[in-house]
Amino acid sequence: MEGIWEEHGLMINPLPFQGKVGPNLPPGLGDPLSYFYCIFPESFINYLVFQTNFYAHQKQKPFETATSQSMKTFLAINLLMVIKKLYSYKDYWSSNPQLSAEYISSFMPVNRYSWFLAHMRLSDNNFRPNRNDINYDKLYKVRPLINTSSSSEYRYLTGLCTVSYGAARISPERVSNLPT
Repeated sequence: MEGIWEEHGLMINPLPFQGKVGPNLPPGLGDPLSYFYCIFPESFINYLVFQTNFYAHQKQKPFETATSQSMKTFLAINLLMVIKKLYSYKDYWSSNPQLSAEYISSFMPVNRYSWFLAHMRLSDNNFRPNRNDINYDKLYKVRPLINTSSSSEYRYLTGLCTVSYGAARISPERVSNLPT
């Protein structure tokens, strides 16, 4: 029949996720900053700062060094952007008052935010195994996050996200079972 859409192919009924969903944060922390540090401990922030500055240095262009405070601001902005979703990240800094989010844009200039988007890294590509290498790891770029999220310091990250890398999606229940 012409003009009617039909779905062809195999229908899959995925098994329901049985693990605990949502943040595993301790009650009664008090202020929002305490919760922020449960999700992003200082050691993780310092690691991000180091890798980001290292990558920016490799680009051999002048840059303003990322600091622990600027990385915290960048991460906090990203959390706030989840609350107020706009089409493009640049819309948060728009001169159009109907689009802009002054509360978010007041923390960091758009050019600085864009710099973080372009330069933030979790790993050094100089040590990435070749695709033909027996030790090749498809998740090399996010492996540091996967490895650290299982340590006791990062116990509050368990089951918070699905890691997407290329066409592969790894659900929370599989992240904890990945080989190191």
